[in-house]
Amino acid sequence: MPSYTNEERYQDGRYDLMGDEERKFIEEGGAGWVLDTEGDVLLILRIRAEVHQKMKKRQALCEYYQRKKERFDALPEDKKEIIRENHRWAQRSYHEWKRAELAKKLREARLQKKAQSKEHLKEGQ
Repeated sequence: MPSYTNEERYQDGRYDLMGDEERKFIEEGGAGWVLDTEGDVLLILRIRAEVHQKMKKRQALCEYYQRKKERFDALPEDKKEIIRENHRWAQRSYHEWKRAELAKKLREARLQKKAQSKEHLKEGQ
């Protein structure tokens, strides 16, 4: 089975159709569905509307990150290096904090397990 890009899926599914054109396309089986009831048509219309919204959001995000990348690329090299260093510092700090949090949880879990095992020994005697 061939793999499709999102753009190909969009064009194959005819997500550009709206309203009555879309309903007619679906009712004629253009979406690959065999429809039994009006409820099926409404369900497909709702699903397609959700997909259309997701694709619009995805497109907006792609454009946003593209603009951010273009702005970053336009900066002088010394400013880029400062930004990269700040990012590395933030990543390192976060990982150190996360590691400390996990170690703390592990210590607490071990202490709790040890306390429970001592209680079981006392109950057994």
